Amino acid sequence: MILTFLIVVSILVIILGLYGLMTKRNLIKMFIAIEIVFFGAMILIAILALIAANPILTQFFVLIIALVAALEEAVGVGIILVIKRVTGTIDADALAQLKE
Repeated sequence: MILTFLIVVSILVIILGLYGLMTKRNLIKMFIAIEIVFFGAMILIAILALIAANPILTQFFVLIIALVAALEEAVGVGIILVIKRVTGTIDADALAQLKE
């Protein structure tokens, strides 16, 4: 019962992050939405560690996802800063101007 509730909550967190990613045009808000998706995935995999026969392996996957999220944060912030310097704004629609 409690595991089902936790799985539903983690899936809702992932859906919330995907909704934020699709509706926001600000790069910082989109970046935060991606982090919410990563967080929801980590919660889901950690919950599945309670069910799995080998919880060490699932904890390893959570660690790998956390490392990928940290790397994505570092690279993402760097890219956003460069976009801010080039275009003067952090709006995603301004990226279309870089093609021209």
